[in-house]
Amino acid sequence: MVEFKSLAGNFYPKTSMREGEEILVVHNCVVDEFFDYLNDLKNNGYNEVCYRQIGAGSEYPYNKNYYACYTDGKNGVHVFFDASRHTVRIIHLDSYTPVLEGEKGTKVCPPSLTQVSIFSGMCYCVQLSNGNFLLFDGGVYVKEDAERLFKFLKANANKGQKPVIENWFFTHPDYDHIQLATRFFEEYGEKVSVKAVSYNFPDCDKINQMVMTEKVKGEIAEFEKSIEINLKNVQIYTLYTGQVYDYAGVKVEVIWSAEANYPKTFTSYNDISAAFSLTFDGGKKAVLLGDCGHDECRRISDLYGDYLKSEILQLAHHGLIGGDKRLYQQIDPDICFWPTTEIRFQGKLENQKYQWCIGEGGCDYNTYIRDEKIKKRVHYSHEKTVTLKFDKDQIITEIIEI
Repeated sequence: MVEFKSLAGNFYPKTSMREGEEILVVHNCVVDEFFDYLNDLKNNGYNEVCYRQIGAGSEYPYNKNYYACYTDGKNGVHVFFDASRHTVRIIHLDSYTPVLEGEKGTKVCPPSLTQVSIFSGMCYCVQLSNGNFLLFDGGVYVKEDAERLFKFLKANANKGQKPVIENWFFTHPDYDHIQLATRFFEEYGEKVSVKAVSYNFPDCDKINQMVMTEKVKGEIAEFEKSIEINLKNVQIYTLYTGQVYDYAGVKVEVIWSAEANYPKTFTSYNDISAAFSLTFDGGKKAVLLGDCGHDECRRISDLYGDYLKSEILQLAHHGLIGGDKRLYQQIDPDICFWPTTEIRFQGKLENQKYQWCIGEGGCDYNTYIRDEKIKKRVHYSHEKTVTLKFDKDQIITEIIEI
């Protein structure tokens, strides 16, 4: 790793979350030290692959976050400057595959975002303007849910072609987010074309993560084995905070991923949940928070502020424990996707001590997001398959009842 130099920075011990990766976090930095490091990379034979300035919101108008990635042809380096914490985060990789832009192709439809109805977990589908798809998570495996997902893809795919999934993103390895995909690859791998899979699941033995049980390790192993066996010529990307995946009609920005939490001690696999911001043609935006918890949501809020203002929000951790009122205020959505059942959303689940979704038990963020005196919003539980089509500056809603 090229040495990072700082006048007053606090260097945390280097760590690794997987084989071939080294992470360095330096706190109390100034942005000039970030740019000096980029110059040092260039002077050591590294070439710039991507560079971007990321807004930090109107609350801190002079703060600017920066992300860059470099390669020397073999090794890769991701560098992120977090203006809210004056922190530089450097990830060095022994081997490196840059994120490639998707093929734009001919526009055949307006881009859309669908909350797919499933039994448990979450599953979101983006149809690109070229007719291909992106998927986000997949839920618990239920045969009928896998069939429903395939039928949805088949019904909306380009006529006469098998559905093309340009990338299937995964927030974290909890079974209610990856189990369906594991079996979907087995049952429908030859009926769809999956070009890429993107996730950041740290090696369980390399991090202090108290609840990474043998069951979770087994779920990850089955998931990765299913990809290896059933998806031919698939590209696998590791998610890092700051990346942008650019597709026909939508840009997917990784606003949070596992490495961003270091040096926090991991106590739950929800601590490694990724989060995404999607920007559609015409400018409409959606934020998908996966299972991010209180700490992650507050850090996202600190980092980006109202840069994240969006029309659509997927409520963190199924609308249960985990959101943040300030973050929800900054996003200020018009449409809320709740990846949970209608009975839980209504606060009527029998024998549930705390009605989290409706804001009880200290969940002020859900009280805020549901308060119609503040703003009338549209809410959808995942018992309905709901499609939002982005036609220029309009959002057209289609609902399929179960």
